[in-house]
Amino acid sequence: MSELIDRAKQSLSDHLWAKTCRVGSLYPERLMSLLIEKVERLEGESDHWKALWQGTVEDSTKVIQERDEALREVERLQCSVDVLRYDNRMGLSDD
Repeated sequence: MSELIDRAKQSLSDHLWAKTCRVGSLYPERLMSLLIEKVERLEGESDHWKALWQGTVEDSTKVIQERDEALREVERLQCSVDVLRYDNRMGLSDD
């Protein structure tokens, strides 16, 4: 996007296009300046939201990993409980 802005700024500096592109009361220089201003503002906002989105993705990934670890631990503990129940039913417990 910054390449586009650089090209737009360059086109403003040569002014030749502005003389050939005038239509009625439109002044391309002013329109181009406004466009550049808006794009630069939106680029900043875009960077802000991109950083927030990236943080959200990283947080989500971490939460998913923690959930998966917790599910593995629950499964391991469930197997241990099942073994103890089996031992108790068979009279194999240490009690």
